[in-house]
Amino acid sequence: VLEGVKDNYQSSIWKDVISKIEEVSGLSYEDTKYTASMRIIADHIRAIVMIAGDNAGIKPSNKDQGYVLRRLIRRMIRHAKKINIDISSNWEKELAEIIINQYKEYYNEIEKNKDMKLKAIAELLNAKVVCGESRLDEEFRYAFASDLMSDVLTLEEHNPIILTGLCNIQTVRTCEMGNLSVIIFVRKKKPSPEMIELAEENDMVMMECEYSMFKASGILYQNEIEPIY
Repeated sequence: VLEGVKDNYQSSIWKDVISKIEEVSGLSYEDTKYTASMRIIADHIRAIVMIAGDNAGIKPSNKDQGYVLRRLIRRMIRHAKKINIDISSNWEKELAEIIINQYKEYYNEIEKNKDMKLKAIAELLNAKVVCGESRLDEEFRYAFASDLMSDVLTLEEHNPIILTGLCNIQTVRTCEMGNLSVIIFVRKKKPSPEMIELAEENDMVMMECEYSMFKASGILYQNEIEPIY
């Protein structure tokens, strides 16, 4: 009422989020065919950011708070599809950044907890930590999946986690050259003692994961680890 708008979602609290939803969908909030879906997306992205950013470290799962978070994400995506949002784009991250910037002054944990600790990544992928256990509390935001090591050499600026099925000594040397310190071998690949020794000499974290590269990448992306491209 004080702001002279018709409903809560047109107020200053929601204005930037609704505007971004209009932008990524190419549709208008004023069109009553899309209003409900836009409200649900706005409401759910705020709830998702607050739950996922809490110091409790809640992640999507099949039980307890994780199940609530998972349901919120799925319902938000369902309504995004209804209003023609390209869900393969970074639309949800753009919305999340708006929420984080809006509330971080009052809830600084949502800014602090944007990145994910390596031990949480190991748990998500059901991965075995081969070396680098002392670094598992370090946080990372980006990951890159490739069996082509020439691509890996271009990534130093982002310092991503590397997922690869190319399990040989050259992979470790390439990551060493590129100042990349975390390697996850997918597809049940197991590093040799020589590879582990070289990784330990360079203070790297090395993990073994039984999942395919596609599945491992999908799990990390679903849990807010960002791609380079």
